[in-house]
Amino acid sequence: MLRMKKTLAAAILLCLLAPSLAEAQVPTPPDVPTLGPPIIVTSGDSGTNVKILSPKTQAEYPKEVQLDISIEAVGMLGQFGNVGYSLDGGTIYSIRNMTKSVDKSGFPEWDWWKTTAGASLSLLLSDGFHAVTVYYGWQYPKEFDVFAYSTVDFLVGNASITPEIWIKSPSDLTLTMNNSVLLSFYLRNIQNMATSASIYYSLDGKNYSISDISESSLKSVRNNVTPFNQKIDNLTDGSHILSVYAEVYYMTNWLFEGNSSIQFAVDTSAPIISELSIANKTYNNQPIPLTFNLNEKTSWIAYNLDDQGNVTTQGNMTLSGLAYGIHKIIVYANDTAGNMNASPTVTFTLAKPEFFTISTFVSVSIVALVAVFAGLLIYLKKNNR
Repeated sequence: MLRMKKTLAAAILLCLLAPSLAEAQVPTPPDVPTLGPPIIVTSGDSGTNVKILSPKTQAEYPKEVQLDISIEAVGMLGQFGNVGYSLDGGTIYSIRNMTKSVDKSGFPEWDWWKTTAGASLSLLLSDGFHAVTVYYGWQYPKEFDVFAYSTVDFLVGNASITPEIWIKSPSDLTLTMNNSVLLSFYLRNIQNMATSASIYYSLDGKNYSISDISESSLKSVRNNVTPFNQKIDNLTDGSHILSVYAEVYYMTNWLFEGNSSIQFAVDTSAPIISELSIANKTYNNQPIPLTFNLNEKTSWIAYNLDDQGNVTTQGNMTLSGLAYGIHKIIVYANDTAGNMNASPTVTFTLAKPEFFTISTFVSVSIVALVAVFAGLLIYLKKNNR
């Protein structure tokens, strides 16, 4: 008799405290309709366990998904509360016609029984991410107090979930003459159920953060093509591998990753023009060879003779048709990155050759004859003595 009074007093106390106990355990769910007949008198709840057997978290399913649940609850004399489910955080709908079995062996006393209930229903869903939550609680005349709940997230259909990245610049397999570049790219295919995202790039294997996007900031990114720009400075000459990564989390830390990579090269050094064949000296004849060496591949070579404008050439050549006198020449070269260099200015002279005229020939001949005759006279005088 004393035991029964003690149990009855405990039941009355639980009836008075049940709403406050429920509020202290889980938050009030959104948009709750009536899940069943109101429970006017309740013994409260102890040891409730809500299990979602199907769908499995982070699994993929066709459009029709089977929702299978199992709930264990301990209540006075097997008293069982109300069960409902919500899809993607929306309205909670009642689950009725549940199969139940009662264990009367006593949890923790003879009048506290454990009830195990199960239900199965089909959900016809659209392609994409979904989350289903199952609630167990007590429906009072004006509110539903949740004692336990469980949530799983899953993917339906063949929707493409991987984030997509398109690198606009620098272009793949290009060469730049600058040691800084603007990384410009677009990110798309971020779905509605995304909760956070991390965007970063990798340069030659070293990672650098671009943006960490929280759930509150994802509104502008979801279902949009979003541009990103990031300046990269202090690049060294040579080849570089640049990759952009997007890590997008959905619901309960379900990670999807996307990436895109390019390769580009930096060349900030101008080509070196060496061993120029034309020197600062006088040339007595023409054509004059114009040869030189370059230390790298070029996209353009030219020379400028006497400030008459640049003349494009493919490389070594000869200069002909030059006027006699003083000339100056400069050789220019552009490498494939666009760096330009010029050789030192070379000043040279093309001498005018001296030609023998008839008068010159006669004068020279007379002088020669006089010299010969004078020599002959001197010889004869010596012999006569």
